[in-house]
Formats: sequence, structure tokens, C-alpha cells
Amino acid sequence: MMKRVVRQGLVSLSAALLLAGCVSTTAPRFAILKGVSGSGQAGAVGTLLPEPFVVRVEDQNGAAVEGFVVTWEVTAGNGAVTEEESPTDPQGLASTLLQLGTTPGINRVRASIGSPSPVVFTATGTAVTP
Repeated sequence: MMKRVVRQGLVSLSAALLLAGCVSTTAPRFAILKGVSGSGQAGAVGTLLPEPFVVRVEDQNGAAVEGFVVTWEVTAGNGAVTEEESPTDPQGLASTLLQLGTTPGINRVRASIGSPSPVVFTATGTAVTP
């Protein structure tokens, strides 16, 4: 009788672990932020850059994560982003545009999702000659 109870308990525990494993593989355990495009642009100071900065959020399996909020912050230069927060689309993509600052030089924009590895984009503002 004791062997049967132990065996049934092990089967129930195994089934529970299998079910938990199935659930955890479908839900992202962690997200990875990757830069896609937009870095390295240049434009006249004070202008809006033509190409957005684009990132992709992926789960541990490399699949796109929709609805994840990406935070955008200007960290150098005195420019401004059009979106300070943007959710990812079905392809896991989020973007913002940068209006360059009024001083020539490097502008930096950091994209983050709360993880320790943000993505940093750069753009250069060039002086306007009269």
C-alpha cells in the first residue's frame, strides 16, 4: 500500500512539473533588447532625423515579444525624442525619432526595458552655415 501511494505521488509530482515546464516555455522568462537600425545618422542641428531609432525585444528563445514598453532617454546633446515610451509591436519592434539638439556634436539616446543592458544610439548634429 505504501509503495502505491509513493508511486502515485511521484506520478502526480511528475505531471505537475511537466505542466509547469510547459507553461514556463510559452511565457518569456526574460527579455533581450537589441538595436536594429537608426544609429550613426547626421543632420543639421535642431532638425528631426529622417530615420527612427529601432529596437527589438525578444524572449529567451529569440521570439518577438509584443506589448513590452521601451523607455527612450536622451543622454548626451540637448536633443529630444518624439516618444519617451513606446510599446513593441507584434514583431517585437519599438521606435522613436530624435530631434537633434541646437549645439553641434554627438547626441546619444538610450533605449531600455529595465534590464541591465540598454541599447545606445548616436547621431551627430552638424552646424548650419548661413
